[in-house]
Amino acid sequence: NDEFPDPFAITLGSSVNETCEGTGGNFSSALVDPTNLSALATPLNRTLPDSCFGDKMEFLVNSIVQTNAYNGVIEVANDKGANLSSNYNENSALANKLKVVARLIAGGLKTKVYVVDIGGWDTHGDQVSATDYREGEHPLLLTELSESIAAFQDDLKQLGIEEKVLGMTYSEFGRQINSNDSQGTDHGTAAPLMVFGTCVNSAILGNNPEISPDTQKGEGVPMQFDFKSVYGSILVDWFGVQTQSVRDLLVTDFQHLPILNTCSTTTALEFLNKKQLGLKAFPNPFTQQTKIEFTLKSGWARISLFDVLGHEIK
Repeated sequence: NDEFPDPFAITLGSSVNETCEGTGGNFSSALVDPTNLSALATPLNRTLPDSCFGDKMEFLVNSIVQTNAYNGVIEVANDKGANLSSNYNENSALANKLKVVARLIAGGLKTKVYVVDIGGWDTHGDQVSATDYREGEHPLLLTELSESIAAFQDDLKQLGIEEKVLGMTYSEFGRQINSNDSQGTDHGTAAPLMVFGTCVNSAILGNNPEISPDTQKGEGVPMQFDFKSVYGSILVDWFGVQTQSVRDLLVTDFQHLPILNTCSTTTALEFLNKKQLGLKAFPNPFTQQTKIEFTLKSGWARISLFDVLGHEIK
């Protein structure tokens, strides 16, 4: 509709990813090829019966109309967009999907979330070579992941939109610590997660795990951060979602993680210089208590409290 002319989310592939499915509806469009979007046959404009059948038909008719409308918006963005990086591996499915994402964003599509995938991580066998740990399924997958993300970031930078995009990896399971008899590992618990982009704090959150030589079969790396706190921190700092909404919808004991920096967003000092913000904090610095007064002509405000070492503590 006029308020939301672009898809909320897009999954690159033939089916919608579960991440984009809500309890009462689907928030994503599945996209295979933005250059080949055939319109679905428009249903005849007939009065539907007031019944269960009519309700289901109305849902189907609306879905077809919305899909065709979204496809038209996607086609326009694809025609306007471009790719400038020459680093994409044409033989990589992941690289080609990320290439589409960069082109659509450059073309002005306002979709907030894009989901791409790379399979093959369920490495119960042949995870690494018995003689060379640089060979095997896992190193090959990591190489493709690394090269695809590097090409994507290079494209975003050349297109001048790198500060508009945040990337994150996720998986549905981790791996166990000990190898099995097939040079692979079985399903585990915790796993590393990477967030990438110009606006990311370049740091490792968490401690390197101490792995004992006496690790038992079936044991996994202990979890340090709930993945929902990662999602929640990104929702708060990137999308401007209220912290309480994250607690209500995702996890009650939400832990805010310092994943993002301020990037190129306007600073309070710039607001002050433009006389768009009135701000007083007294005393400042302080030990026990301070009073903050501010007025903002427009937009939203984030107030952060730092200790003397520069750590954000609230």
